[in-house]
This record gives sequence, C-alpha cells and structure tokens, in this order.
Amino acid sequence: MARLTTDIDTIAKFIDLVDYPCNRDELVAYAESHNAPDELIDALEKMPEQQYQNSGEVARGLGISGSVRMS
Repeated sequence: MARLTTDIDTIAKFIDLVDYPCNRDELVAYAESHNAPDELIDALEKMPEQQYQNSGEVARGLGISGSVRMS
C-alpha cells in the first residue's frame, strides 16, 4: 500500500465528519463533494468494499495507525 503524503489533520477533516456506518462508495462521494485531495480520494477508492463503522476503521484501511478522531 502506498503511503499517503496528505497530512493527518487533512485526512481527519474528511473521515471524522462522515455519517457512519458507511461503505467505500459513500466515503468516496463524501470526499469528492467536500473537495478532498485527489490522493485521499484515490486511496479511498482502493479500499475494500465493505461497511465501515467509524473513522478508526477507515484510518486502518488507509494504513494509518489508530484513530484520527480530533475531538
């Protein structure tokens, strides 16, 4: 898996605010509609098609350790 160069705060901005649970396509649509960096959209598109229960699951799917929740 390629390492994301987008900073963790930017990634968190997009995956923390999604309504969970959601699937990969919903994550991609949310990121696209909120002008996420192309690199993040590409990485989301490569994740397995499944239901994600929270931002921590998405972070792990992106290869980021632990939760990125900022609150």
